[in-house]
Amino acid sequence: MTDHKIAKRYARALLSLAQDKDNVSAVHDDLVGLAETIADCAELQSFLRHPTLTRAQQDDGIAAMFEGRLNALTFSFIKFLAERRRLAVLPAICTAFEDLYCEAHDILRVTVTSAQALTDTQANSIQTKLATKYSKTIEMEKLVDPSLIGGFTVNVQDAIHDSSVKGKIDTMRRVLCHA
Repeated sequence: MTDHKIAKRYARALLSLAQDKDNVSAVHDDLVGLAETIADCAELQSFLRHPTLTRAQQDDGIAAMFEGRLNALTFSFIKFLAERRRLAVLPAICTAFEDLYCEAHDILRVTVTSAQALTDTQANSIQTKLATKYSKTIEMEKLVDPSLIGGFTVNVQDAIHDSSVKGKIDTMRRVLCHA
């Protein structure tokens, strides 16, 4: 079974437990912070993937890093993963949980990249149009890429909607070169 499938199963189970205990927001917040910490800390990544750590070493490491810093359910879940020798899958579980959380709360995460920083009015307009189109709450990450020349691109799930000047020039170039 691939790590993605394993991660999704564990994430579903954790979400179900969190829902049963009316603790979804706290677990979600823990996993978001944990994902950021794992991404930023090479030592933690190494610890999670280390295949030869003894059970006692894992328990000590988990307690030192997470005890008292995470919700009790999240902490217990991480200890459970250690018992199952599945700590290496934790980053993928965090991602899968985030996907399930967004799906359950009708949240759609998008990335808007513009040639210049968007004004609040522009960002709100884009966010409103996307919310109407997708009937979801939009969480928007805004990036700036001057190479777009003008306009913007919107990444929604796996689709890119290109309304940039660079995109229009590239399209014209492809059409003219293949005509």
